[in-house]
Amino acid sequence: MQSEFLTGYVKTSGHIVLEKAAVKENNVFYTAAGDLEEMKDDEGRPAVSGRTVGELASGFHHEIMEEVSKKGGDCIFSLPGKTFYNSERKVLLGPDMSFGSGCAGILAVSGNSYVWTQEGSGMCVIRITEVLGKSRIIKCLSSEIGGDTTVGLAPGSVLAVCPEDWADAQLLPERKEDNAFVSLLSVFSSGDIRDDAFFDRVLAELTDDTFKGCMAVLAVRKS
Repeated sequence: MQSEFLTGYVKTSGHIVLEKAAVKENNVFYTAAGDLEEMKDDEGRPAVSGRTVGELASGFHHEIMEEVSKKGGDCIFSLPGKTFYNSERKVLLGPDMSFGSGCAGILAVSGNSYVWTQEGSGMCVIRITEVLGKSRIIKCLSSEIGGDTTVGLAPGSVLAVCPEDWADAQLLPERKEDNAFVSLLSVFSSGDIRDDAFFDRVLAELTDDTFKGCMAVLAVRKS
């Protein structure tokens, strides 16, 4: 039996795509988040439209889900070398994805995930992991250099894409007893997250006036 994926997001500005499904006993999760500034095109329209978001979601339900159906959880290891395109030949997955002013994302299939961020996007990918018996938040990928990698997902794993300046100020300085890092850990360790809607409310409470942009979080429920 596969571990359950719990997902949540919070958004004050920017754009986000968040999708979840199950294929042949494989739980699948996909998110692309970014475009922190209110970007406009030459005609003053938002740089990331509802159509773009819809095409990203459509790409998940067709190209990505097809790969999962064919290869199961092992497909995650071939994705870094594979490119998916939408109808306008814009990249749908990975560091070269065209998504506003920049983005980061997670594609998770059962026990593994593929994560990426664009250089200069302002978005990073972080995870909660255990180091020497103590939970820590570490930065998997930084927008300073961008890139992509695969990350294992054991029960209790937590991955997030979020604004890098917010992560540096609120999550990574663990010396503060009342910061978002401690609050985030307490929520997961208590096992209080019941469903995705509740997860959304928890994340909204963790953010404060210093948060701007969008954040998506994936947690693997402990057995």
